[in-house]
Amino acid sequence: MTAPPGPSVSSSRAFRELLFGATFLIVSWAFYPGSFADQGPAPSQLSGWTLAVGMVFLSLAVGGLFAFAGARRLLRVWDGAEPGPTGPRRQALARALRDPRLRGAWVVSGIAFALFFAFFTGLLGVDLKGGLDSPGGPYGAVVYCCGAWGITPGLVLVPNGVLELSANPQELLLLAVSTSLFSANMVSALALWRGALRPGTATLAGSLGTLGALFVNCPQCGTLVLFSALEGTAAAGLLVGWATFQAPLLVAAFPLSLLTLAYSARALSRPKACPRPG
Repeated sequence: MTAPPGPSVSSSRAFRELLFGATFLIVSWAFYPGSFADQGPAPSQLSGWTLAVGMVFLSLAVGGLFAFAGARRLLRVWDGAEPGPTGPRRQALARALRDPRLRGAWVVSGIAFALFFAFFTGLLGVDLKGGLDSPGGPYGAVVYCCGAWGITPGLVLVPNGVLELSANPQELLLLAVSTSLFSANMVSALALWRGALRPGTATLAGSLGTLGALFVNCPQCGTLVLFSALEGTAAAGLLVGWATFQAPLLVAAFPLSLLTLAYSARALSRPKACPRPG
């Protein structure tokens, strides 16, 4: 009969999966030749560069799967479903994030923020004038180089004259991390509301989590078709100003989102107030 895993086996495995996933998500960029090139591949090098592009995006998918598995296992450990170190705050937060009644909040908040992020960063471009149309119909392209580290390789797909879909390692990673943190903050805030705690606690947690998520977005980080649609309006000036301060906002975004989750965990771990006597 196999003995159950020790107290630290599950948590150690979770951290190994997270580390393995993070390695796949980041290291592949360092080996891509376009990250250091100042010109695209020659015709004789095209097949090799195309294979490298495929390996980069494959490593992103593998890294994402391992990171997701590690995060899910860590929540199970904190919740007490698997043996490992935990505490009242981590347990309360994990139980809220794993609550089956709140799965709809995960789905809705994740889809909403992913679309918002993709639209404002250029992963999803929209031109209501139909200026993206091509006589040859739908078309796609591979961006082999040249740009800042993480911007290449890129993929671009234009299915019609209105939509443009693009992807690169840096923005895909930001999309995954920021969407996960935003959804976790929304779910924890909703759990605070359901717990009948002070409404201000849930409102503050949700507001800070939303603010941290908004800081991630850079309105000029990609093919900003949106800017051409808003050109000459006050919103266009706002986008330019926001992009100017995008770097410090990005640095502040993730710590703020994590601190908000810690604040929610503390509030969720507090004992509920006794009901008022009838």
